[in-house]
Amino acid sequence: MASASRNTPRFLRLIGLNLAITALYMAGKMIGKAPIAGGFSPVWPPTGIALSALVLFGREALPGVALGCLSSLATSGLHTLPSLGIAMGNFAEAIVGAGILKSFGFRPTLARQRDVLLLAIPAAVSGAVAGATLGCFALSLAMPHAFGAWWNWCMEDLLGVLVVAPPIFTVASRQRARDRLTASRPLEAALLLMTVGLLGFFVFGGTLGDPALQFSLTYALFPLVLIAADRHGPRGASFATLLTAASALLARRVGSGPLGLTSGQDYLILLAGFLALLALTALLLAAAGTERRERARELRGQARLMELATESIGMAGLGGRLLRLNAAGRGLFGIGPEQSLSGLRVVDLIAPEERSRFSKVILPLVMSRGSWSGDITVRNLQDGALIPTRHFLFRIDNPLDGQPESFGAIGHDLREAQRAEGALRQTQRLESLGVLAGGIAHDYNNLLTALMGHLDLAQETLEPGHPGAAHLQAVTTLAERSGALTRQLLAYAGKGGAGREPLDLGALVREMTELLHSTLSRKAELALDLPEGLPRILGDAVQLEQVVMNLIMNASEALEDRTGAIRLSLGQARLDADGAAHRFPGFDLAPGPFVTLTVSDTGSGMGPEVLERIFDPFFTTKTLGRGLGLSAMRGILQAHGGAVEVRSAPNRGTSFTLAFPAIEA
Repeated sequence: MASASRNTPRFLRLIGLNLAITALYMAGKMIGKAPIAGGFSPVWPPTGIALSALVLFGREALPGVALGCLSSLATSGLHTLPSLGIAMGNFAEAIVGAGILKSFGFRPTLARQRDVLLLAIPAAVSGAVAGATLGCFALSLAMPHAFGAWWNWCMEDLLGVLVVAPPIFTVASRQRARDRLTASRPLEAALLLMTVGLLGFFVFGGTLGDPALQFSLTYALFPLVLIAADRHGPRGASFATLLTAASALLARRVGSGPLGLTSGQDYLILLAGFLALLALTALLLAAAGTERRERARELRGQARLMELATESIGMAGLGGRLLRLNAAGRGLFGIGPEQSLSGLRVVDLIAPEERSRFSKVILPLVMSRGSWSGDITVRNLQDGALIPTRHFLFRIDNPLDGQPESFGAIGHDLREAQRAEGALRQTQRLESLGVLAGGIAHDYNNLLTALMGHLDLAQETLEPGHPGAAHLQAVTTLAERSGALTRQLLAYAGKGGAGREPLDLGALVREMTELLHSTLSRKAELALDLPEGLPRILGDAVQLEQVVMNLIMNASEALEDRTGAIRLSLGQARLDADGAAHRFPGFDLAPGPFVTLTVSDTGSGMGPEVLERIFDPFFTTKTLGRGLGLSAMRGILQAHGGAVEVRSAPNRGTSFTLAFPAIEA
């Protein structure tokens, strides 16, 4: 019972649909009865109605179309057998036309020229031929010379498809919003269609006296119909054509004007030819305009995507002249947004040592194989920097003749990837060294603990003034210094330090001010920027004092007895995941607020080969030193959940920026 109740609405819908199709078909027959030559009309609306119903609703519309065709039994005035043959011919032409359209992927929107041609040529012509042939054969049973009307029959069925089917298609196909141009300008569309109807009635039923002159005025309708096609798309074109045909039939029916009284066969041929030409031209123009607007929309979208892309995207002619370059490409190559590309060649953007390879190897491969992918170094025109990139080059062929006309390039800047890869390698190397240093320090510390115990016991067994007491004291002092070395190794491994507590880093540095000044050379000038109200951090005061002292001493030594400046500043920053990864590669920083400590100097600076190893244990550029200061600092930062960023260049000074996670007050 439940299943039956669910099917009842669908059953009622099908009945209503088919009754509506039958009623519309019979109404079309009444409208089309405008006898001109032998009972024929220039346009037979039922043909277009039946075809539209089968295309839009498929098999569900078959009963309604069949009932409409069988209505010929009661309205043709012929015997049953000829009337049944005519009905079969009408039904066959609808089936043939709809089958052809379905087979070739027809879209009822008529927004493609392909769909208009499918409707006009294979579907309309095949259906008209099939319907006229079967109809004339059936009619010949009652009228021996019926095949003489075959041509007229074909014309009225063909015009029935071209004139009546398009308005039904464009209304019922539910076109997308951007294609419904008529809906966006309803008043303009209404006025335009009203003008077409009134002008059509005057042209086809006017009183200029000369029928030839009167008919020549029919072409005054062309501009209006074409404007409707251009301004309002397929829907405007189809309704303008329908109104033109309706005005012609109405003028003929009322018999007004010389043109309305023109001989039937001549009028039928002239009007059918005119309407066919008008309908096909208007529909093709409307479809071309829709396709052009769609293509323009796609091109605008592609251009927008190209400009917003983070990769460099460009295009150049076969001669190497640069034709197009997006914003990312302009940034990569140092070309301003307003700077013209004319005069620039692709080789100008390639590093000098790579130009020969590009011209002799890469470009010929692109032209012969169609594409090339690989690494190539390019040049920034603004600052001359050489930039490693990975590029994909591809040939662009002319769609008409298939010959190469240009080539495109998509490039990816490898600097960030190489920097991240280098930071990862350094982190892995330092972590391995940290594990090794931590293990050695732990075992060594155990030995020192035992050694110190035995030294204490030995000192207690000696009498006061014993000659060996001084030697034992010296050994004890050396053992204590070895313990300091052990603590540095443990700090480097990130395992040193006692419990941490909330600290005001600004207060900690202010307390060290006098000590900091005492450690500097006389030619160094220390500037402090310690704002109040910074968030607190969770840290070990002793270890953080060691870090600050180490940075200040290194900055002082970097001045090399020259007059210079050292600046220590505190600040705060909020970093997201991308910002933390970019500024502090190799450190696993959680996004959030940070307190920063920066120590910069105007000293000699460091080159890339030194920067790569400054955190390695036992690496130093000093004559005296163990090379554990910065490595221990890095370990302390890791233990505090912090990070360090180093910027330096030869003769340009050095800047260390430390970041510590901030905590709530």
